[in-house]
Amino acid sequence: MKAPEWRQNVLLVSDDPEIRTTIAPAFGEETTFIVVSNTEEAMEELHKEPIHVMILDAKTTNPSKNYYEKYYDDKEEIPFIELSQYGTQVNNGMTIILLVNKLLAREGDFARKCGAVLIMDRKAILINRMVYLIGVLRKRTFRTIVLRDLPLNAVFPVDLYHHLSLSNRYLPFLPAGVPFSEDKREKVLSANIRHLYVEEAHLSSFLSSLRKNGEALYYSESLASIRNQFRQWLIQVFDLSSDGMVVFGIELYNKGLDIVYQLEKLICSFPSSSACLAELPYPRWSTLAHSMNCGIYSLIFSIHCQLEPRHEIALAAMIHNIGFSEISQDIIKKKETELTPEELAEYKKHVAYSLELLRKKLIPFTPVMEKIIMHHHENYDGTGFPAGLAGRTLPLPVALVSILSSFDYFNTVKPGEKPISVFEAWQRLREHHGESTHLNMKFHPQLLVMLDDFFMNNKF
Repeated sequence: MKAPEWRQNVLLVSDDPEIRTTIAPAFGEETTFIVVSNTEEAMEELHKEPIHVMILDAKTTNPSKNYYEKYYDDKEEIPFIELSQYGTQVNNGMTIILLVNKLLAREGDFARKCGAVLIMDRKAILINRMVYLIGVLRKRTFRTIVLRDLPLNAVFPVDLYHHLSLSNRYLPFLPAGVPFSEDKREKVLSANIRHLYVEEAHLSSFLSSLRKNGEALYYSESLASIRNQFRQWLIQVFDLSSDGMVVFGIELYNKGLDIVYQLEKLICSFPSSSACLAELPYPRWSTLAHSMNCGIYSLIFSIHCQLEPRHEIALAAMIHNIGFSEISQDIIKKKETELTPEELAEYKKHVAYSLELLRKKLIPFTPVMEKIIMHHHENYDGTGFPAGLAGRTLPLPVALVSILSSFDYFNTVKPGEKPISVFEAWQRLREHHGESTHLNMKFHPQLLVMLDDFFMNNKF
């Protein structure tokens, strides 16, 4: 058995040379960029190979009765709505982006009929946001399996994989029909492998086999469900056609809190907070995984540090970097120490962009959430940004999220690195605290003492 390699196929449907020139350079080497001029050509491409992202340049944006009559009477063309609906049937999980002439409510309705996750003004395309969201929403080749869900000696009808971070590849671990023995379990634990993976196409078969073993699948299925709900929540945040709608903003806020409540319920299902911390967070770095992990950490450590309101802290932690969508993704990929002065100035704008995005949705976020989003890059010694807060002027919830966001950097493995334990990740953060700023005091000492207590008095 061999793990499939991940590549992304992007299909742009547009006959506008300017649109083609603007969008094509935004995608990297892992992307095959396909351009067609009309819906007929698009239909042909949908039959040739799997399409992960389809960008529709929809010049006609009013889905009125005349629109349907015009296009359905002309049998040589297929309406965008029909094309997108067919495309999602052929390519399950395909991301659709719609380019329109004006961002009005009716265009939002048109986008929803097309199943589009993002609607943009074709005259002012936000390339950074497009690339950011495609990265967040891209179809996954593998699905995460939490080790706690795997009963010893169980046999599965599909292959299971582990991720080898040193070479950034998925490798076979448990072939179909081979029991998940104690030796296999010890092998993954000793190598700090927290999750196994199953191919997306084989997920249903795997879950069915687990149910036959009498397992509730509480952990893997719950985590996947929460992740998907948060993913859908982000889609709604970036739906520009709903900006300025009070009712929609309130609904978004309440749904965000509901996602946090579900996450807390999942955390509480573990036998201990330390077991949850060692097993639940996503071990591989990605934008979506970082958001989920920060929510997990915030709930665990808000309780340990007796900080409230913990649900608001967790929600803010999950969206604190949403403004990265407005920044060049080439800048985001670099470490802060690698940025030029101009790039660093642009990077620092993401905190203000985050608040701007949420305010446009009229989300009624609380003062503590606003402070976390705006000031999570502040340092205890005053060397952070944007306000240079220091000492007691730095609110504890803000300081906590600052610590946890950095902790996730050490607790998740990047390509070319070797996985480490949760305790080792905390030790590296402590070293980072004493050497990452000019004054060598990046994090809040009161919180560090509390978190030291957690890591020293729990078994991982």
